[in-house]
Amino acid sequence: MKCLAWAALLASGAVAGLPIAAFRGERLYFDVFWGGMLVGHSSIECLPTTDPGLLAVRTTARANKTIQSMYPVQDTVQSLVDPRTGLPVRFRKSQREGVYSADVRIDFRRAQSLALVSATIKGEAKPDTTIDLSGGEFDLLSAFQHVRASDLEPGKSQFLSMVDNRKRFASVEIVCLRREILDTGKGTVRTLVIEPKIHGDALFASKGRMLMWVTDDAWHVPVRMESKVKLGTIRADLVQRLAP
Repeated sequence: MKCLAWAALLASGAVAGLPIAAFRGERLYFDVFWGGMLVGHSSIECLPTTDPGLLAVRTTARANKTIQSMYPVQDTVQSLVDPRTGLPVRFRKSQREGVYSADVRIDFRRAQSLALVSATIKGEAKPDTTIDLSGGEFDLLSAFQHVRASDLEPGKSQFLSMVDNRKRFASVEIVCLRREILDTGKGTVRTLVIEPKIHGDALFASKGRMLMWVTDDAWHVPVRMESKVKLGTIRADLVQRLAP
């Protein structure tokens, strides 16, 4: 499950981005809905680590008690990020969804211009994959923080290179579509609507179209995410934000 958020804001208009280190200590907590039914909870945290100078961007997703008894979900994804560059050093993903399990590791060895990917799927270790890097590659979580720290303006795009699912994607486009006043059910929020797109291979194809609503201020706090899938729409809304 992907997760996003809700937060109030006062400012509007394009605002200069923040340094990645500004997110240190932020914790975001979400309710996750499928077909309008509450099915789980998720979080995004940006925390210091035992590795000097690095930040851990961590997401978790858990099914609620009712769903857990039928289809247990326990996912944890973490990226260790160098706040000076915003680029990842190590990426770890643990998925436990029903009978499916996966553990993925990506080690970014930038001095050697490569990333080493290892994975265990359903208990079976897969051969390691080596991916050539040209410089500046993100993983999904570090890309998420990078976009939040960027200047966002409707009608403008930014292009990122990314490593995910044992592949390098050279051109992931992040489109800022429009400004929108969003009714969260707890009030209205001024937001920017952004959409990630891939050109060429299909990074987001299995998830369908994905839209994010982020606050139209310097923090770009995710307000909501909706992802179209074959069996409906998954939506995640913020229920609490603990600010840095």
